[in-house]
Amino acid sequence: MPKIPHVLNGFNAYDDDTELVGVVSVELPNIEFLTETISGAGIAGELEVPIIGLLKSMEMTFKERTITSNSFELMKPGLNIITLRGSIQQQDKKTSLIEEIGMKVVVNYLAKSMNLGGLEQAKAMDNETKVEVVRIAVTVDNEPKILIDKMNHLCVIGGIDYLAAFRKNLGL
Repeated sequence: MPKIPHVLNGFNAYDDDTELVGVVSVELPNIEFLTETISGAGIAGELEVPIIGLLKSMEMTFKERTITSNSFELMKPGLNIITLRGSIQQQDKKTSLIEEIGMKVVVNYLAKSMNLGGLEQAKAMDNETKVEVVRIAVTVDNEPKILIDKMNHLCVIGGIDYLAAFRKNLGL
């Protein structure tokens, strides 16, 4: 029986198992395939087709109320890993019972930029950090839902590895 999702009740962000206190919100990346426009015989005009398994740049944004000692952990040069753990409230359509399920997003990233925010007395600074996603794995209720790893040619969605033949054809 279907479940009706309500809200993300809460989340924590972890860098190397250290809680990043101060993160207010995270803008997860937009997952968008590369596309190519094709035209010619047999096509009435143009068709923009997605290139299976190959993705455009994926950017994530971390927003904070103020600068903290952890804020600069997100800006470390080189490849970094952050884990986001959340609790999603949902309702069983048949029984109407409300329950909580876990959500986990693990991201390997490269730091891109940090806006230190503004300074105004008794106001939030609203600093934010932008990162480039290299690898992302999303698990909901202990079930893997998506794994994208650009460096290792992985694009697994709903348990199907869409780049398996690609890797085989390239001898990887």
